[in-house]
Amino acid sequence: MTASQAVPRFCEIDFSPLPEDGPCGRSLLVAGAVVAGLALTACGSAAENAGSGSTPAAQSGGKKSIGLITFSGTDPSANIVVASAKEKAAALGYDVTVIDAQGQVDQANTAMQNLVQRKVSGIAVTVFPTSSLAAGLAATGPANVPVVSSGGGTAPGIAVNVDDSQGEKVTQQAIDDSKGAGDVLTLTYLGGRPCRLRLASFNETVAAKAPGLKVSRQAVTVPGQVESATNATLAWLAAHPKGSAPSFSIYACFDDPALGAVAALKQTKRDDVKVYSFNGVPPALAAVQDGTMTATLWFDQSAVGGTLVDVLDKSIKNGASGDSQQVPAPSVLVTKANYDAFATEHPDAVKAG
Repeated sequence: MTASQAVPRFCEIDFSPLPEDGPCGRSLLVAGAVVAGLALTACGSAAENAGSGSTPAAQSGGKKSIGLITFSGTDPSANIVVASAKEKAAALGYDVTVIDAQGQVDQANTAMQNLVQRKVSGIAVTVFPTSSLAAGLAATGPANVPVVSSGGGTAPGIAVNVDDSQGEKVTQQAIDDSKGAGDVLTLTYLGGRPCRLRLASFNETVAAKAPGLKVSRQAVTVPGQVESATNATLAWLAAHPKGSAPSFSIYACFDDPALGAVAALKQTKRDDVKVYSFNGVPPALAAVQDGTMTATLWFDQSAVGGTLVDVLDKSIKNGASGDSQQVPAPSVLVTKANYDAFATEHPDAVKAG
């Protein structure tokens, strides 16, 4: 297969847990460097084997451009990835177009098609499952425009899979805290692949290790995820009064719904419900610090954005490839017990934007 015949290329970053030294994982700085190196090696070597094909955008002369499609302008975690990617792209000399898909996969597909028409050199997409982006890929493939994804999963031609699910780590913490008995509310978003994987991991782990937990499930809407989660939590709390179960907990698939749940708990003055979440955006970390949230799994999304663009740049320069490889990235489960050590090691992570 030549570069001009190759299928469209994706690179995704895997947020699988890495070994931690001490309460906050002192090896993360080294791990982050390994992530970038592995990602670039995986894409670079495959591309070199494929040849030196280039995109129409790259051949058109002038400054090259890339498109960054964010899942939703209301999703802080995805936006951290995009902001970092935009900064890295500018440093590499690319013009950058950022498009907000507003949580709608059809808008993401349309954005990909429009970006191809604008002759961009490459595209990065956050959160949306690649299996739902067929219309967009139908445009990027023939145009030989490489695509990278953060959290979207693999598809034919993806060089690197970057996945930020890691549901088992948070689920195990929730099971340990509840001692395997009590009532749980899950707040999920079925339009995002990380949320789907986290819910699937939760279901599998609870079934295997804590069948005594009684689970209620509620999907949230995006945009409006905070308000949607607040309303769902208020209804669940009304049906689960204090003292009616051995324990109460809420498992949210990302921080915004978790913060909505925290708002409902404050409104009803309930202090008997533990809240667990993912992504570790500054408001969630602040909630962990003050004890209103029990734990959040922090990902170094800023490093992810930079790595995505590094991989995309390599793919643009060297051509697409059908090879696929999974690359891990660091995460830390932050609780009140290790918050101070975490904040000392990662001061930028706790700063409000």
